Amino acid sequence: MSKSDPSWLVSCLDSRASTNPGDRDRLASILRCFPNRDDDVETPSLPLSLLNSLPSAIIEILSCEIDVEQSSLFSRRFSSVVTLLQNQKDDELLTGLVIRTNEILRTRRSPRALRVRAVADFYYTQAAINHHKDSPHPPSSYAQLIESSPVIEIYKNSVFHQKVVGLTSLGPINVNVLKIKSNNKEVKLRMVDTKKMASSTTLENIEGAVASVSGGFFLYSEENILPPSHRTDPVGFLMSDGIVSNPPCLKRATLTTTTSSLFNIERIGMIGMKFSFDGVESFTVDGQTIRTYNRANGEEVMRSEGKISIAVVGNVIVEVSCLKETVAIPLAGLVIVMPSECISRFYPPQQIAWEYIDGVDMAMAGGPLLLMDGNIVIDREAEDFALTAPPVTFSQDETFDQNLLPRMGAGLTTEGDLLFVAVDGRNFDIAPGFTLGNLASFMQDLGCVKAMNFDGGSSKRMVINQTCVDLSSTEVETNAATATTTATTRPVYSAILIEPF
Repeated sequence: MSKSDPSWLVSCLDSRASTNPGDRDRLASILRCFPNRDDDVETPSLPLSLLNSLPSAIIEILSCEIDVEQSSLFSRRFSSVVTLLQNQKDDELLTGLVIRTNEILRTRRSPRALRVRAVADFYYTQAAINHHKDSPHPPSSYAQLIESSPVIEIYKNSVFHQKVVGLTSLGPINVNVLKIKSNNKEVKLRMVDTKKMASSTTLENIEGAVASVSGGFFLYSEENILPPSHRTDPVGFLMSDGIVSNPPCLKRATLTTTTSSLFNIERIGMIGMKFSFDGVESFTVDGQTIRTYNRANGEEVMRSEGKISIAVVGNVIVEVSCLKETVAIPLAGLVIVMPSECISRFYPPQQIAWEYIDGVDMAMAGGPLLLMDGNIVIDREAEDFALTAPPVTFSQDETFDQNLLPRMGAGLTTEGDLLFVAVDGRNFDIAPGFTLGNLASFMQDLGCVKAMNFDGGSSKRMVINQTCVDLSSTEVETNAATATTTATTRPVYSAILIEPF
């Protein structure tokens, strides 16, 4: 017991010790997550008396940060987890969920919306672990389930699909694997911001693709999304057909492909990126003479003598200054700091264009990196998941990768084959989900030597021949019978298309 533990937490531990002493330490580690950030937020004497009022409070309070649609979704998730814990008769976890949610709502600090979502996911995870840990059926390893799952050819001996289903030590899994053979002459990858496509943000409606998967992160629940950024804009490196629409302002794991269809996964940042102003002269970010700063470095850049600061979002110049004491770093952009004389001939610049290395024509960032040389290498801070860098759920993760969630990963085998892995989650009976560590281990067992994480959660999607093969939902599903018939899905704004040559 910690001296700093609040009285309600001590009471929960004492209650658990009287019924299940061996579970006391685990319960303590759970209840200490998402600590109160404001000392003046009081804990009610009867925490469970808040059960009826919190769902509406979530909608009312969070609607000041995000839209009503999202706040209503987070309220429904909270209510679903409450129901799960009530059914399990776990008053200690239920008390923790209620108190932590109430503390987040009553604090004056941001981001409340993302913390409410994360705490609901966290307590859902604990309910799922409790539910499945005493299963009478013997669990299998990932390797055993992969080995026993058939692989089906989808397209011309180049694209294959495997569905891996079964019971593991953390509960049931439902995983779809899409494999694209290296050096094939039948299909190619195209990485897109689907909002710019004439067809749809619904992958099932995209004609001509053999298959498609959801891709990188995008702005969604973040606060203060200011123009020229918009909700659903991509976060991180995005290059399609050789044109960079979003530079790698955050150094993160990125999937690339060349004009000859060679795949690679590596961390890519701004060092080495070339850019030009108004099509006149090209410069290179070297980290010394020309530097860049993103939201993992802070929220503003201080003025430097003899330097000019240029705030950029995508291909749009937001601000140019050599006199202001500080320049704000855009949420999904960067600030370039370079010698003033470099652009004196065309000051102030009006347009900026980016260029990546020759030969690579497609790139999409996600992160973090999961595997390198076959070893697990998850390191969020090394990939600019810090401070207010989006998505904040990764940059300010208070669970230390304990949440079971829907996941999307990409990996490369020793033969150079590309695998996409769609992990179903938030489905209590069929598939609770994976942590990032679980995803890395699963991809190891698939034979990947390199692997990375893409955007998961409600955005995760895998479509084959215009049919969605994964279980996608914005809700916490508590009934296996209705999971596929009542699920509501979120549009996909960042996608990787597998198309015929």
